[in-house]
Amino acid sequence: MCSPPNLPTLPLIDGETRSDYESFHASCLQAIKPDDAIERVWLQDFIDYAWEAQRLRRMKAALIQVNKRRAVEFLIKDLADKDTALYHAKSLSKEWSSGEGGAIIYFEELLDEHELTDTSVMAKAVENCLPVLEKIDKLIGAYDYRRDAALRELEKRRDLLAKRARDFTNSLLPDAEVTEIKAAE
Repeated sequence: MCSPPNLPTLPLIDGETRSDYESFHASCLQAIKPDDAIERVWLQDFIDYAWEAQRLRRMKAALIQVNKRRAVEFLIKDLADKDTALYHAKSLSKEWSSGEGGAIIYFEELLDEHELTDTSVMAKAVENCLPVLEKIDKLIGAYDYRRDAALRELEKRRDLLAKRARDFTNSLLPDAEVTEIKAAE
């Protein structure tokens, strides 16, 4: 008896857990219930493409978060008096991102003074990394397309197998006259 081939390592990166991947994998297996090795291969493609697209969506959010400090530094330079902007924007943004109370209060007051909000910070953070976000969106679209294609292939195979089963069953039945049976009243 042959032993099964070695399975590839799980497609995990830092911050992702084996249990999350295995849970997602198990839920997909339960939903699709592959009938044979070919369906398992297409299902594995579906799982991996979906997993990768979700990873990229998480990375987009993380990238925006990482750019918040740069956005705060830019806004301080843009909004504060010139002396503060020239000499303290970098250190104030660093203190702000570290959660130091004085820098947080200063920055909130600066935003209020110019009728801006935390959304302004996020907007600037997005602007700072927009080219990279657009590239990530293209990758997500490609993974989503591949995921859907794997699912379509699985569905086409199942439809074809069902048609073959019907055709085979119909070929076994002799041409018979269909008789209508009426229910007794």
